[in-house]
Amino acid sequence: MHPRFGTRNMILPLTDGTYLEVVEALDHPASDKAPFGQAVKARSALGGGWLGWAVAVPDIAVVEERLGRPAVPGSRHRPDGTELRWKQIGINGLIADPQLPFFLQWDIPSDLHPSTGADGTVSLAGIEIAGDPQRVSEWLGETVEAPLEDVKVEWVAPPRHARHPRRAGADAQRHRPHLKPVPGAIPSPNIWHHTATYELENRAADPDDRLWTAMRSRADWTGRTVLDLGCGTGFHLPRFAETAARVIGVEPHPGLARLAARRLRTRGVTGAEVLPGTAQEIPLPDASVDVVHARWAYFFGPGCEPGLVELDRVVRRGGVAMIIDNDASRSTFGGWFRHGYPHLEPPETVERFWSIRGWTLDRVDMGWRFETRADLEAVVRIEFAPEVADEFLGRHHGLEVDYAVNLWSRGW
Repeated sequence: MHPRFGTRNMILPLTDGTYLEVVEALDHPASDKAPFGQAVKARSALGGGWLGWAVAVPDIAVVEERLGRPAVPGSRHRPDGTELRWKQIGINGLIADPQLPFFLQWDIPSDLHPSTGADGTVSLAGIEIAGDPQRVSEWLGETVEAPLEDVKVEWVAPPRHARHPRRAGADAQRHRPHLKPVPGAIPSPNIWHHTATYELENRAADPDDRLWTAMRSRADWTGRTVLDLGCGTGFHLPRFAETAARVIGVEPHPGLARLAARRLRTRGVTGAEVLPGTAQEIPLPDASVDVVHARWAYFFGPGCEPGLVELDRVVRRGGVAMIIDNDASRSTFGGWFRHGYPHLEPPETVERFWSIRGWTLDRVDMGWRFETRADLEAVVRIEFAPEVADEFLGRHHGLEVDYAVNLWSRGW
């Protein structure tokens, strides 16, 4: 148990001074406050899986100086009562960018290291990391091969920000075939490449249910069939399933679709399913759904006409579709959005697109409210280019951001 972080663990000792650690968040206030506990809870909310990797260093002061912040002490007790102590740093980096390791300096005799007890029959043959070795080398302060010299590492699917120019040689970087999105999918780099951090964003959004209240005023999904288009990891599916007769999530990214299905299973949600597909080719029969929900997914104004044709096909008479997108005309986040993405259509053009097609606009002051400053900073950094995010965070203080969105709705 890690009392300082609100987590508990199980260790699988391996050869060559390595070990595998399985961690779980406890129902304890520390797991909401400590970055490590937050990281574990975010990954657990996605159904579990890879959290990150750690590098042991002989002098953590060197890392503290490079990162510009102090390490935090950690401790836990083994089942035999022996206390293990260490210092760690870099969890916030892991939350923002899961390819990055965090750093440990052990404060124990070598015979108490978690790898002791290995019987020599199980070793770490290799790992696959979705990332960029150059970026990881910058984070480490040395070549990435140094801490991994005895481990076979395969770098796959390096994350790129969709609004950054492609680097030379990027086409040679491989993606595993079974991870390819459904053809026609529009890339969503924040959740595709920073899934755990995007979970923090979902949890921070609409803390007072203003958006959900506005949605309820436009559509009642009690006892009806709901389609969540571009459902991602299925964050909203359980809430719809509380009252809907049937809930269908459609997601083009297979990894996210699997996480969404796992979320439904682990929470015991019935009457809900997840299907691969896109807004342009919804994998459902004609006139088969009553309520459609699309939140920051495909429907961004001009260019989404094929998806609108599909809505005409699948929505039953008497049904309603709701589309949520940023309101770039107002609020702190709206200003950030205009500044961060000046090449996008101006707000008046987007609003004209929807209004002339018969959609009704509700302006909603949704807001962001985070539990920690680290969470806020991590989320801002997956939404904007690094230099832009630094500018915004340097001016903005606290844990909340006023954030306005547009709720567009139309009946059939």
